[in-house]
Amino acid sequence: MSSLRQALVDYLAVRRALGYELKRDEKLLDQFLNYLEDLGEERVTTKTALAWATLPHGADRSWWSGRLSIVRGFATHLHAIEPATEVPAADLLPWKRCRATPYLYSDEEIAALIAAAGTLRTPHRVATYRSLIGLLVEPLIYFLAREAKGHGVPEVMEACTGRGGSIRLRVALVKIMASAVSSETPGFAGGFTGRGCTLHHGH
Repeated sequence: MSSLRQALVDYLAVRRALGYELKRDEKLLDQFLNYLEDLGEERVTTKTALAWATLPHGADRSWWSGRLSIVRGFATHLHAIEPATEVPAADLLPWKRCRATPYLYSDEEIAALIAAAGTLRTPHRVATYRSLIGLLVEPLIYFLAREAKGHGVPEVMEACTGRGGSIRLRVALVKIMASAVSSETPGFAGGFTGRGCTLHHGH
């Protein structure tokens, strides 16, 4: 067994002792060492790591970045043992995960959803699906904006008198959704945009 192969065994053992499974890492690092052996290389360099990471040519940049990140972790481990090991810089093949743009239902779509639930064949199904819609509302309020609970009037008064008239924009959006589902009156915001109160972006 070569020194790199033994180092890989040790690296995986250390990481797995910390609770990581690393099945994908093991597979890719084994392929990387095969690549180095085919080239006759005995140590990790930035050049070979980058060349391997960008295979196959034409693949998505996120794939390349992920491959290089795996090699970087292994190279960092090797560098502590063999200082001649080159660790690929963190700014090589950077990639930032792009979040999917959330779809916001319009008032008309929410009203259509509620109306559709009311056209089901049996009262049992109507109650079940409307309950499911209600279950979607409660987590929104609990985790995103607890001020949106109930009819919201006390919370509006508190904001206007105790917080300089400032209400988080998140609260208004959640209130609109919650009210649309629970009262079947889409767009009802519980007075959150009343006179004397302003909306702001907050956490």
